Amino acid sequence: MSFSKPLFPTFASQCPTGPTGPTGPTGTQTLAQTLVLGNNAGSTGIDMNNNAISNASLVNGLQVSSGVLPSNVNIGLGNLTLTTTGSANNVAVGQYIMTALTTGNYNNCVGTNAGKDITTGQGNNAYGSVALANITSGSFNTAMGNRAGQENILGSYNVYIGSQAGQNSTTGDEITAVGVEAGRNSSGNKNTFIGALSSITGGVSNSTVVGYGATTGIANTIQLGRTSENVNCPNTLSVAGTTTFTKQTLSTLGAVISTATITLALPLNNIYTITTAGAVTISLPTNSATYAGSIIIFRRIASNGVCTFNQTGGASVFMASASTALVSSVNMSASEFSTSFISDGTFWCQLYTI
Repeated sequence: MSFSKPLFPTFASQCPTGPTGPTGPTGTQTLAQTLVLGNNAGSTGIDMNNNAISNASLVNGLQVSSGVLPSNVNIGLGNLTLTTTGSANNVAVGQYIMTALTTGNYNNCVGTNAGKDITTGQGNNAYGSVALANITSGSFNTAMGNRAGQENILGSYNVYIGSQAGQNSTTGDEITAVGVEAGRNSSGNKNTFIGALSSITGGVSNSTVVGYGATTGIANTIQLGRTSENVNCPNTLSVAGTTTFTKQTLSTLGAVISTATITLALPLNNIYTITTAGAVTISLPTNSATYAGSIIIFRRIASNGVCTFNQTGGASVFMASASTALVSSVNMSASEFSTSFISDGTFWCQLYTI
């Protein structure tokens, strides 16, 4: 490549001279006032005195301007191409950003094609390539990550954080999706996705899924983890409404009996699992009003031994299910696998043995 003349004058003698030249009395600018960089640089350039980039400057072909309105900021190529006088305070950094914008205000988009289709939407924040690319009139959405929130067209008040979070969810308002592909291909409103690949199916609304790959298709539901995972509660779990156990199993931490002899104490568990193979002696705490209404279930996953239940202190306060006689102990035979007791505050009553 060759040039017939240098890109920049290098000596004062090579600069235009005369009254209209840069050093002349009627010259429009001086070299101290303006710096123009790159091929085809704009004439208004960069004001060195005010440290400001003026309208329609080019730096090696990169446009640095305000678009149509001075209140917009545009750094990149092909941005804000349809902006009319009704839009203001928009920031576009990248390529082909907000190319359809007409009257939208206060949008901030960074990345190739970010917010590309915004027309009248306002208050949207898109950071990442193709983030919120298809939002048109939707407002007050935030997307951070490659293709985050892509394909949502009319939704508002959504938050997408993570690569492809909320992608292909064409509708939906007030959605929160955090994690890689969280909420991807999901629809519905007011749903919350926390965890990579978490999803809600069937277009249901008002549901929350938490954990990697967690999913539900039921409205008004909170899903914790996947079916292959356990959910532990290290402290008190309070349930105000109806409790349903689909597998008919309730267990709490510390409810395993693995020794031949044990004395139970507060806090009692609802279910105790006996894992000892052989005879086992279990002493329940001395009955009192503290235990009134308590139900304790014992289940055994090992056989070959009798389980004997008594009360601490040896008092005759057991009432067997088949009679009203008080006894000091009751048994679960080697062929039986479950029994339960309920307290009335005075007696422990054996409910059943199977």
